[in-house]
Amino acid sequence: KKKKKKKKKKKKCVNATRWDRKSLSFDAINRGETPKVISGAGDGSVKIWEYVNQEEAKPVDLEDKKWEEYYKIRNPFFSRQLNCVKTIDILKGDPGKVRLISISDNGEWIAVLSEKNRMDTEMKTFISLFKRDTMEIVDEVNLLEGCPNLRFIFCMTFYRDEYLLFGTMNHNVLCYSMTHKEFCTAPIIPMEDHDYNPAVAIQWIEGIVFSSSKTKVIVTALSSTRSFIFVRDCKEVDDIYRRWWAQKDEQKSNADAKADATLQEITSDKELFARSSNIVVGVRYRLQHSQFVHDDKWIVAGDGNGELLWFAKTSAVDPDVLQERLDDMKRTRALMLEQNRGLFEFESNEQQGLLLGRKTQIKNLNNYSQFAHIRKHFAAVHEIRWIESSDIVVSCGNDGNVNIWSCSTEPDWKVYCVAAVEKPGGNRAFEIGTLDIVSNRFFTSPLVFGVRNAMVGVFNVYDQLVSTLRKIKQREEASQAVQSHDHVKSKDAQDEKESATTGQIHILSKSLNLTSEDLKAAEKFQWDVLRAWLEMWSSRGPMMSALETMAKPIIENMMVDKRKYTQAYKHLLETEADKLNKLNDQVKGMEERLPKGELIQNTSDLLNLYARAVKVQRVLVKLATDMADYSLIDGIFEGDPGVKGLGRCCEKMVLRAFQLLGCKLPPDFDPKNITLDYSSSKDLARAGFMVRDLNNIYWGLSLFLFSKMSSLTKLADAEKWFKIKVKILRVKNRFASKDSESGYRDVMVNLSFPDVDPDFVAELQIHHSKFHEIRAEGSGHQNYDAARFLIDFVMLMAKEGNPSTKQDEKPLLLQQLKNIQKFCTQHFFETFLKHYEILTNNISTFCNFL
Repeated sequence: KKKKKKKKKKKKCVNATRWDRKSLSFDAINRGETPKVISGAGDGSVKIWEYVNQEEAKPVDLEDKKWEEYYKIRNPFFSRQLNCVKTIDILKGDPGKVRLISISDNGEWIAVLSEKNRMDTEMKTFISLFKRDTMEIVDEVNLLEGCPNLRFIFCMTFYRDEYLLFGTMNHNVLCYSMTHKEFCTAPIIPMEDHDYNPAVAIQWIEGIVFSSSKTKVIVTALSSTRSFIFVRDCKEVDDIYRRWWAQKDEQKSNADAKADATLQEITSDKELFARSSNIVVGVRYRLQHSQFVHDDKWIVAGDGNGELLWFAKTSAVDPDVLQERLDDMKRTRALMLEQNRGLFEFESNEQQGLLLGRKTQIKNLNNYSQFAHIRKHFAAVHEIRWIESSDIVVSCGNDGNVNIWSCSTEPDWKVYCVAAVEKPGGNRAFEIGTLDIVSNRFFTSPLVFGVRNAMVGVFNVYDQLVSTLRKIKQREEASQAVQSHDHVKSKDAQDEKESATTGQIHILSKSLNLTSEDLKAAEKFQWDVLRAWLEMWSSRGPMMSALETMAKPIIENMMVDKRKYTQAYKHLLETEADKLNKLNDQVKGMEERLPKGELIQNTSDLLNLYARAVKVQRVLVKLATDMADYSLIDGIFEGDPGVKGLGRCCEKMVLRAFQLLGCKLPPDFDPKNITLDYSSSKDLARAGFMVRDLNNIYWGLSLFLFSKMSSLTKLADAEKWFKIKVKILRVKNRFASKDSESGYRDVMVNLSFPDVDPDFVAELQIHHSKFHEIRAEGSGHQNYDAARFLIDFVMLMAKEGNPSTKQDEKPLLLQQLKNIQKFCTQHFFETFLKHYEILTNNISTFCNFL
């Protein structure tokens, strides 16, 4: 039978450009009032909706059919005066979109910038001014009539409750006076021939941000090759506008040529702004956003490469500290240039957005100096916000993360919380384009962000921060307890050793809530689970196929993930073959110099290993953080995963002991008679970071080598820059193998710290962004985490020559168990064991239970 294929009609949508994201504006919220959120969309409407749950971290779908994915959210902000939820059509039925929303400092005015796109005329840009209490349009201005050559507007903000400032593409900062109802084109920053580089001309204004005290303003400007940050005193800006409007009024009253000549003089009066306009930095990669922190003591800027650049006010920092910081940055750049002289040649890969050369130039200023640059995002940083009267800075980027980090008198650049935003349905939300914070003494700082597919998200900053700080404090207290115990000395060496072991277990029981009884209980639990699955395997009944239908979606997810991994690896082979060969040769050279044989811990006592892992974990996290921030690696630290869980450790060792028993359990088997050997647990202390390029992995492994490749027992560069002694024990390169069981690829390094614990083996993981993103978006890895024990059991039992399985029955049983292994979770195991004795006596009862 032939079915007629229906032709799908293509939806007509508004073409959204990559500039469709800008800073938000917020109304003050007082205690006891129900806030509302106002947001604009690409269909030309302004939506007003209730803000219900301030602790909700996922974006809220606006539940409107006309809010398609291509209608991006622009500039939601809070308003407390509106008592109803409604949609306002700014464009009055004409095609177009709402691009920017801003609110005045006094809360009286709301400005909405929209674009009308008609078939018979060119696109028109309008400014609609609302009264906040009535939401009625009071004034509507056509920007193209006031500025005929205007091409594009990137940002909009109120100034002094009287002016609207616009960042444009082919103008300077454009000003609209609500009093005069006219535009002012007097420049407040130099557009060309400025003292930084006379050959560079500013082409567009990316951002305009004021300090909290309204005493200074930051203007982020871009040319075709560089980005600039201009810092100006607001008094000078007021002086420019005051002189402009005075001459403008004089021109209206006196229609002679002299007044006209004077007006032209002010328009090009370079001395008016050049005498005090500070160019903070010129970088070759595009700056996305700049923000004052602690009023005007610090300036932080985010660029398109995911990096945060810090600039310190000279009076706010100790001169010795500032000089030391600048000298350290110069030494770092000198080392980079020495290691690879071609590194500073600027190259850009448009497909991946890579930046292979930084070539940052610093200009010595009287007010600000570059203090540091640090990598906290993996993609472009879109917004940075400082919570006033606090030490908290929040940033969001194109990587789908919202980072909450500390900023005291001297920033420590420590991310306290990384919130990965998720869309409804569980998928990762990338390209968070808008961000801002509401903060006052009555309201605890909810953070609002706009996601590109027409959703607005809200979560509470302090709730996220307090929870994270509590975990950090607990880990630090545990580490301090272990350190203090290490200084305890005993007269007798044997007594000292026993006392140390007892003390470590006691400390461990406080920090990890783990005792010898807990370990015995965990081992017994895993043996019971193993015995249950062994009886199910031996029964070979139809109950194994009962879960096939339910497990099918999970199996498909894992198959999809592996196909994506394979495609990503093939793409690497096609596009980065030279880099891959370079990395493989480097690892082979390292393996030749590493010791051969099995790598194990020096003890089989898990409690002893756990106590030592607490100390090593802290140092390992420091190493991973420093390596991720290293300029040549340019990675993203994935956070402290903590010491490996007790349950997973027991699972591995139980299966290992089961294999030594010949994959059989005798009828009189008692777990108490088996002593598990945990010496093969090399990942109790583990940490990792993510990079975007194979060259970054190459440079990361290069830090573990002497310059002459003479030894691998010490790290010359690592000790020099990270102040940590490291000994490499093994390197596992999954990029070198032709096939991988799960498809995932990474590089794993086993190492030890001679100054901390020379005999303890830890694990450092280096992930590639392409494979990491597939794992984060897919469901296969989560399914594997839920049923790792069963997966390993099935793989063990399905080996050739297993006496428990007949050769003709093995394929069928293996397929059925593979279906089950991806479905069952630890919760299922726990529930099953509660009814184990009853269910195993009656197979039909067991099937009903399933």
